Formats: sequence, C-alpha cells, structure tokens
Amino acid sequence: MPAKRMTAEELNQLFAQPNPPLVIDVRSREKYEAGHVPGAVHIPAAQLEIALADLPRDRAIVTYCGGGTSGPRAADFLLAHGFDARVMAGFRWWEKAGLPVETGGGA
Repeated sequence: MPAKRMTAEELNQLFAQPNPPLVIDVRSREKYEAGHVPGAVHIPAAQLEIALADLPRDRAIVTYCGGGTSGPRAADFLLAHGFDARVMAGFRWWEKAGLPVETGGGA
C-alpha cells in the first residue's frame, strides 16, 4: 500500500499538533538551500537508506520532492521499513499555497 498523500495545507496544519511530523526534503542540496519547508531536514533520496537508524519511530515522517516521484518513493520506502510515513504533494505546491519558505542550510 502506498504512503498517504497530503496537501501542503494539510502538512502546514500538522505543525500545530503536539507531536508534529519530521519533514524530509529529498531534493538536491542546491534546491533545498534555495528554499524548503521551514524545519525540514535535508536527506537526499539516494541517502535515505543510510539515515534509517537515525530517524524517529515515535512520530510521523513526511517526505517531499519538487513535485515528481522521489518524494512518494521515499515515503513508500520508509513505510516499507515500518515508519509512519506520508508524502506531501511537492515543494512547488507549498510555494503556490503561499506558505512560509526557509532558505539556506536550515535544519
């Protein structure tokens, strides 16, 4: 079963919850530094397997890419490894929704 998809607005609402999700940006370092969801950590899709041991199992994880396929693939990968994983539509939809954007190295 594929990971649950959510909109940018739905993800933004989750930040107000007591235990907000960990958000992972799986795009390139350059795209991440140019703009990302505030508080998102950068883990390129190709390095996700290496990072598994460091990811929390006590909260949801939401992945996203620019709007293609690497975000959904990353969420499906995490789901297959027992994580509560979801995927946001893509960073371009975050921007289109007019939601805040963080630049630089971020989190």
